[in-house]
Amino acid sequence: KLDVLINNAGGLIRRQAAHELEWKLMIETFSLNTFSAMKLSSLCIPLLKKGEDPSIINISSIAMLTGAPSAIIYGACKGAVDSFTRGLANELAPEIRVNAVAPGVIDTPFHEKVSTPEKMKKFKESIPIKRIGEAIHIAETIKFLIENDFVTGETIDVNGGQFMR
Repeated sequence: KLDVLINNAGGLIRRQAAHELEWKLMIETFSLNTFSAMKLSSLCIPLLKKGEDPSIINISSIAMLTGAPSAIIYGACKGAVDSFTRGLANELAPEIRVNAVAPGVIDTPFHEKVSTPEKMKKFKESIPIKRIGEAIHIAETIKFLIENDFVTGETIDVNGGQFMR
């Protein structure tokens, strides 16, 4: 049995301008960020149905809301994860809850490879609370979603106000 599945695989393989998009990069990026969550969720549904208050939590991204210039493939992948979250929540309710967390800029190794210090400084300046998030902010949101049995089909934004609904 399985109580909680957290689909946290993801990454920006590399930045690429829209006029330079390569098929190989698109497939690799969707495989990592979207197809992995879809397939793992599918494989785990039978185990989750045996679990106690089972839920799936997908990690999306602010990029699906903002368009992520030079990272549009990544943003599209996370938009697909967001849509998949809602569809799966509808299909699996009431047995299994499905939600997502959409982090903003978080201080993790994710940015070491794809964001320069100058870009990180610009990110920080664009966030209303003027700081980069930490992994604990995402962990606390995941904990909330695991514990709250009346939330399904939602994506919770954790981005310091960088994107407000």
